[in-house]
Order: sequence, then C-alpha cells, then structure tokens
Amino acid sequence: EEKKAELQRKLAEKDKIHAEEKETELQRKLAERDKVHAEEMETILQRQLAEQDKIHAEEKEAEVQRKLAEKDKVHTEEKEAELQSKLAEKDRVHSEEMEAELQRVIAEKDQFHSERDRHVSQQHAAQLQALEEQYSKNLDEQAKQIEDLHSERLNRREDEFRKKEDE
Repeated sequence: EEKKAELQRKLAEKDKIHAEEKETELQRKLAERDKVHAEEMETILQRQLAEQDKIHAEEKEAEVQRKLAEKDKVHTEEKEAELQSKLAEKDRVHSEEMEAELQRVIAEKDQFHSERDRHVSQQHAAQLQALEEQYSKNLDEQAKQIEDLHSERLNRREDEFRKKEDE
C-alpha cells in the first residue's frame, strides 16, 4: 500500500507538472494569438485612420478649390459688370479721367498684392498665386481695353474733326 500510495503520489505529481506545462503552453499560445490579433487590429486601425485622413484631406482640398472657384466666379462677374459700366461711360470722359482710371486699376492691383501678402497662409499660397495671376491678367486686359477704347475715341474725334475741316 505504501508503494501504491508512493506511485499514486508520483503519478499525481507528474500529472500536476504535465497539467502546469500544458497550462503554460496554452497561456503562451493564447498570449501569442492575442499579440498577433492586437497587431492585426492595430494595422487595420492604422489603415482605417490613414484612409480617413486621406478622405478628410481630399474633402478639405475640394472645399478649398470650391471656395476659390466661387470667389473667382464672383470676382470675374463683378469685374465683367464693372468693365461694362466703365465702357459705357468712356465716351463721356476726358483723357485725364482715362489716366485716372488707369491709375485706379494699377492702385487696385497693388492693393490686392498688399492684402494678399498680409492675409495669405503658407499652405494656400500656390492656389492664391493662380488666382492672383488670373486677377492680374483680367486687370491688364481691362487696362488694355480702356486704352484701346480711349485711342479709338480719340481717332474717331480726329476723323470727325478732319471731316468737318474738309467740309
């Protein structure tokens, strides 16, 4: 009976060690699986965050482009209306008034440059540069049209004057 008890004790000890080893192995496998799962989840979350950041950046860029396009459209419409108004009054103004108008356009262009320099942030400078170039081009075209109109008006008056002299 002592041998049997000794044998049972050794078997119980062996079973206990085996159970502890199995439990340790199981805990190691669970920890490894949890680690792999956590890494996969982190990768998925990082990818999702990156996609959300990309979408957010694209939405912001689209919004900036939309706002710039709207500003450009409004600005172009305003400039077109202003040009039409100016062309209508050109037949009634003197050369000095034409020069004053050209100076105003140049001053407006200079004011635009000054205000842009004060208000433009680093990240929007390239977009505003394109807008500025378009604005500058529009103003230059406007100035050229005003000069052409003035020259045409002067030529017409000279022609009328010559006709009157010839008569």
